[in-house]
Order: sequence, then C-alpha cells, then structure tokens
Amino acid sequence: MKQVQLPNGLRVAALNRTEADVLYHEIFVMQSCQQHGIRLADGDCVFDVGANIGLYSIFLTQTYPNLKLLAFEPIPALYEVLQQKSTHEYLYALRHSRLNPSDGVIRHEKVIYETRCSCLF
Repeated sequence: MKQVQLPNGLRVAALNRTEADVLYHEIFVMQSCQQHGIRLADGDCVFDVGANIGLYSIFLTQTYPNLKLLAFEPIPALYEVLQQKSTHEYLYALRHSRLNPSDGVIRHEKVIYETRCSCLF
C-alpha cells in the first residue's frame, strides 16, 4: 500500500499509483459517476457499496460537505486502504462487509481484483 498524491494535491492511500491515477481521472476529471442522472443535495445519505480505494466517497464529501456517506468494501486489501487516515477522515462510516440479500452466508472461491472492478466468486 502506498500514499499517493493526486493532481489536485490530495494524498490518499492506494494499492498502486496507476490505479489511483485512473480512478482520479474518471471520478474527479471526467466525473463519470455524475453523468447518469445522479442528483444529490448537501445533507443526503449515500451508500458507497464496493467503495474500492474510496476516491468516489472523497469526491462526494468534498462536493457535499454535509453528506453522510457510508462506505462498504468486502475485499480485505481494499478495506485496508479505506482504513488509512488519509481516506477514512472523509467517511461518515466505514464497514468491512458484504451485502447479500439471500441467506446471509457468503460463499466465494476466489477474489478477482482489477483497478476498476473487484468481484467475489
């Protein structure tokens, strides 16, 4: 895990520099997550499910200072990144959990992790 300084001066924890740069460009520069009808108001509550390294959570809390944001991340390595002070200070609540609407038991054989996508199988 590394501390990475992003182009806007923000220092965050990341698994690698390339991941942080790609996610930064998509979230902060292109604002790709804001292009599909998502409308928020300051003070809203947001669940960031599959928060990855937390850059979208940080973007939201910088944009909406009174936002209540709960971040969930099931992948242990990514959850460790979220626990770093540089990221965690932006979050209202952080949970290491898997959200499963079925029987509450998670069965997975492997974890696939790529910069933009992480999956439990």
